[in-house]
Amino acid sequence: SSSAAEKKVWDDFGKYVECGQAYLDIYNRNPEGADNDEVLYNAGVCFEEGRSIGVAIQMFNLLEKYYPKSNITKRAIARLGKAYGDIAFYDRASDKLEQYAKNYAGEKDAYDAMNDAVFYRKGIGDDDKAIADTKYFIDTFGKKKPTEAAAAAFSLTSIYEKRGDNDAVI
Repeated sequence: SSSAAEKKVWDDFGKYVECGQAYLDIYNRNPEGADNDEVLYNAGVCFEEGRSIGVAIQMFNLLEKYYPKSNITKRAIARLGKAYGDIAFYDRASDKLEQYAKNYAGEKDAYDAMNDAVFYRKGIGDDDKAIADTKYFIDTFGKKKPTEAAAAAFSLTSIYEKRGDNDAVI
C-alpha cells in the first residue's frame, strides 16, 4: 500500500501532465498562433516536471523544428539534452548538449552542458567525440575557468591510456 506522501507526489506529477496537456490543447487549437514557441516550451516543461519525458521531448523537438530562431528554443535545446539523459539516450543527450554549448557558448550554463556532454560521451565509449568535446571545452572555457580546463585536459589521459597512445598520455 502506498503512503499519503507517495500519493501526493503522484498527484503532483498528474497536475503537471494536465498542465502540459492544457498547453498542448492551446497549441492545437491555433497552430499558427504568434506565441506558440512559448506555448510549446511551457508544455514541454510541464510534461518534463510530470515525468512524461517522452512527451516533453516531442514538445521541445517541435519547438526546435518550427521555431529555430526563437530565443526560447535555446532553452528547449538544453532541456532536450537533459531529457535524453534522463531516459538514458546518452548519444542524443550529448548531441543536444553539444549543440547548445556551441551555439550559445555565452550562456552561463553552456559550460555545464558541454561538461555533461563529455561525461556522456566517455560513458558510452564514444572516445573520438569525447576528445573533440574536451578540446572544444578547453578552448572555449579555459580562459575563464583555467582549473577546470586543466582537469579536463588531464581527464583525456584515461582515453589515451585505454587506446595505448603513450605519446598522447605524456
